[in-house]
Amino acid sequence: MNAFVGIGVVLLDQHSLLVLTHSGSFNILRVVKTGVNLSLEAKVLSPIKIPKSAYYGITASANKAIFCLVTSFCTLVNHVIQRDPAQLTFFKLCGLIDPYTVLLTNPSQSLRGYWDCLELIRLQGSPVRKLSDQLDDLTTYQLKIHLWLHRFALVQDDPEEDLEKQTALKEELKQMERLILNRHVYARASELMKHESLTAEEQQSLYLLLSWLQKIDAEMNADGPTQAAVRDIVHRARKFQHQLGSEHCSICDKECDRIDNPIELQCPAGHSLPRCCLSLLQCSHIPYWICRLCHSVAHTNSGLVEAPVCVYCDSVLYLDDRLVLPGTEEEEEAAEQSQEIDSTSVRSPSS
Repeated sequence: MNAFVGIGVVLLDQHSLLVLTHSGSFNILRVVKTGVNLSLEAKVLSPIKIPKSAYYGITASANKAIFCLVTSFCTLVNHVIQRDPAQLTFFKLCGLIDPYTVLLTNPSQSLRGYWDCLELIRLQGSPVRKLSDQLDDLTTYQLKIHLWLHRFALVQDDPEEDLEKQTALKEELKQMERLILNRHVYARASELMKHESLTAEEQQSLYLLLSWLQKIDAEMNADGPTQAAVRDIVHRARKFQHQLGSEHCSICDKECDRIDNPIELQCPAGHSLPRCCLSLLQCSHIPYWICRLCHSVAHTNSGLVEAPVCVYCDSVLYLDDRLVLPGTEEEEEAAEQSQEIDSTSVRSPSS
């Protein structure tokens, strides 16, 4: 095997590497064990030819679904090397992985860390694969996979070409979103009901969670795992009814009827406020958490973990840095005192 200068290496698995050379050659090096002997096999792949460019490196996403090649225009002009800013070229290795299989066999049962597989599916425009005709038979993780596959399909398909298909996809998408939310709601309500004491926010959240479960229990007709769990929570929640209050609009303080929409509040005065996807509390104060992928919002006092996770996509929520946060009362008082000291220290000289 001829010697070559490698400038980028990606570990494909325990036994093989993808090596990029300075000339732009891609090579897969694999260690093969035969008895007690080890040998090295090399496979040369088709190069990505970029004229008048130098190759500087290569990297890959977590699951080797997407690769990134770093190059830069580099040529000799009047004895001077002319260079341009780096260029990124994204590609995949054919036959290396099946992103759909990687998602389904994901041991963590969370989409976090597997978005490169979903992105590859989106770019390929893969058709939606159905695991079951009954959505309630799917696990919550499987529902989340299909939720995003349906969203991709709705964006990629031409609505005028097959209106009936688009309508069916939208209806199924709505059912999956509601199933995912309902499962989170009864899990969170069950957790709160185990606590001996609750904060004011947790009490309000429990009231909203149970109100929503009572509503869907009265409306759901089909029997299934989710319906059975909802019915069980509603039955066990009867002893909590006397401890629960009511909901008031955060803007006008008018009392609101039983929750009708888990996504937003519509008060009698016409005010509309988004609801926390984790606790169903009204998100009326800043800062609040937001999801970068599906734009769900969460209340900062939802009573959950320090870095909350989105119900629909398992992404870690973040505080929206576009919001201008007001200072605390202590900071405002300190600023006022500082201004008073400055004004008294600067005096006109006595005549």
